[in-house]
Amino acid sequence: MPMDGGLLYSLGRVLWVVKKGDRLFGKVLDGYPYFQEVDLSGGSSICTCPKGGDCEHVEAVLEAFRRGFYFECAGIEAPEACAIEMLESVPELGLRTVLLELKAKLESDESGSESARLFLEALELAEKTGDPSVIAKIEALFEEYALTFPDYQLTERLKSRIELTKRRLMKG
Repeated sequence: MPMDGGLLYSLGRVLWVVKKGDRLFGKVLDGYPYFQEVDLSGGSSICTCPKGGDCEHVEAVLEAFRRGFYFECAGIEAPEACAIEMLESVPELGLRTVLLELKAKLESDESGSESARLFLEALELAEKTGDPSVIAKIEALFEEYALTFPDYQLTERLKSRIELTKRRLMKG
């Protein structure tokens, strides 16, 4: 059953919103990550979901905007680059976003490549936050990854990186 935009927003599924002039650009996680573009002056929208726009994902982006959950970046042309830069500047928010994306990606990543990239990003952000409690969340997600890709050399390398990050954070 599809969720409405307000519910998607309240569940934290809006990963980011960037305002650029009279346009909003967003990324909403709803089974898959979908990208939105909303023209605030004309009211038109597009979404990469099957509906193509005027959907719950666009509603979620608009709700985030109304509540002040958006970034404005001067001098950065690509909205996603702006979002990434802003999320990296607030590691706690960036980590929350990456973990949400990682959880969703584990359900659809047939090669494990994108999930692995997200694990590495999560570990880097975990070190920036200095919060050792986040390792338990990363380890729980990694268990799922390791079950899906048990004989990948990459799985062992990721396991080692998680252990290294855990040791660093426990030293604190």
